[in-house]
Order: sequence, then structure tokens, then C-alpha cells
Amino acid sequence: MAARRALPRLPRPGLGPAGWECQQSAQGDFGLLVAVIGRAERAARQSVSVVIEPVGLVLEVAADETVMGAAERRGYRWPTLCHGEGTCSVCWAEVLSGGQNLSAMRDKERNTLELLSPHLRARRQVRLACQARVHGDVAVRKPGVRPA
Repeated sequence: MAARRALPRLPRPGLGPAGWECQQSAQGDFGLLVAVIGRAERAARQSVSVVIEPVGLVLEVAADETVMGAAERRGYRWPTLCHGEGTCSVCWAEVLSGGQNLSAMRDKERNTLELLSPHLRARRQVRLACQARVHGDVAVRKPGVRPA
């Protein structure tokens, strides 16, 4: 059974909505809000990653960021011709694991993937790295990813 977490203190003195005692934050209402949001953002960033093979690169991913965007933000070059427009198919990557943690495929991506060979699409789970947004841990294979 998971350990119980302490209830957060409300930023106003007196009793909270559940009747438990509250104390005023030393930073005030706004400071407390900023601290809580910052802590939540750090936790979210630390918990979601993309592994890129064969280079063995592990990237922290920002909320709703694409696979290619995460690599480029960290200073890596991802093979592409359309630079994220989703029209060239060059950025395709094989999903090794965590495919359920990627955004749903839209018509634009599906149509562009039709440019790839049917044999490739039948044997591998492929996505456009410029269109697939990360919502959880994912591992992909994309040769040609290298430092910019």
C-alpha cells in the first residue's frame, strides 16, 4: 500500500474547507503558488523521457513536445527536409517501446507515412518524429541523429 501524503497547507490562516488547520505561507499566496507549480513542472519533466537508438541518447521531454523537438532542443540534428511540417517523411522513426505514450496519429501524419514502402510499414511501427508528441516514456530507433 502506498504511503499517505500529507495534505498541503492552504495559504490563509484559519480552517480550510475540510476543517483542518492552515497557516499563512511565508512567501504569501503568489509565492506559494509559484513554488507549487515549479515543483510540479520539475516532477513532470523528470518523469518523461525518450530513448533514441542506436546512439543511446536519453532525453528529458517537455510537456507535449515532439520526439524531434526534444532532440533538437538538446542540440541534436534529426534528419528532415521539411523541418517539422510533416510533409517529407524523412524524420520517420521506428517505435521500439512505449508507442501508447505517443499522441494519436492524425490524418496529415498518416498520409505522409504512405510515402514509405508498404513493406516497411507492415513490419515496423513507424511514426513521424516531427508529429508524434510524447506523453510518457518512449524508445525509438532513428539512424542519423547526431550532435548539431
